[in-house]
Amino acid sequence: EVAAGVPPDVRPLALMETDLRAIGSFLTAGVAEAAMEALTPQQLSVGASHGISILIHGVRLLLEAQSGFVVVKIDLKNGFNACDRSAMLRRMSKHPRLAHLVPFLHALGAAPTELMLGGARRRLFAGEARGGSSTGTWQGFAPSPLCFCIAIQPELEALDAELRAAGGCARAIADDVYAVGPPSVVFPAVARFIAALRETTGLEAQPSKLACYSESYDLVGCPWRAALGAP
Repeated sequence: EVAAGVPPDVRPLALMETDLRAIGSFLTAGVAEAAMEALTPQQLSVGASHGISILIHGVRLLLEAQSGFVVVKIDLKNGFNACDRSAMLRRMSKHPRLAHLVPFLHALGAAPTELMLGGARRRLFAGEARGGSSTGTWQGFAPSPLCFCIAIQPELEALDAELRAAGGCARAIADDVYAVGPPSVVFPAVARFIAALRETTGLEAQPSKLACYSESYDLVGCPWRAALGAP
């Protein structure tokens, strides 16, 4: 959430001091096993080894086995920067093996983060600009992917459970979520997932950036796709 004066498409990165970045990396490495326990099998970006390969080959195999299934790729708008910070901390605190990180993360994010654009960055933006970021986490900071993934995990698990009952699944690489299942199930389930995330975390999906694919099902005339607003 960026104040007036900062271009709307700016995605701030965590240009923190070296010591703080080192502390964040050390703490994150220490909870790798706990992160995997909390997030897998739905979330494959934190704790899981070769997560992207698992997702790609798993989805392909499922579509080969069920040619009438549809895969829907869900795009979360500016996910890392837009997720509600209090939701992230609350959900981190519910995991006994991750809760010890919450005081550290709260100390960093309790106050809005000041964003300063200008000076050496004039080549990117005209004039000076200053704003504040009061939502989200810090892109480029080691604990951030874990915080974000924990924040969306309950809704991701619910989506996966709904699709699994129909033979499908939901898998994610951070904020890139893939839902696979029969068209009559997957599109309404995705709509419920998007609505639930908006309510609990403030995250928004971008219907125009959704993508869907099927080996054999006719997506052009699909009423469930049209109702979701997916291209």
